[in-house]
Amino acid sequence: MKTTAAKPTPQQAAYDAWHDEQVRLGLEDIEAGNVISHEDAIRQMDAFMKKLEKKHRVKAA
Repeated sequence: MKTTAAKPTPQQAAYDAWHDEQVRLGLEDIEAGNVISHEDAIRQMDAFMKKLEKKHRVKAA
């Protein structure tokens, strides 16, 4: 039995094209050496999350 894939919607096709471009750009960054260590990424995310927590902290009544 032969199955055929459903034709993607215009929205799905646009997303797929965007995704493919982002992957391509990411691979180019890696090849160019535009990377950070895992430890640096964790530090950056921790600082970002603390900033968000401070910004959106609910004050006690």
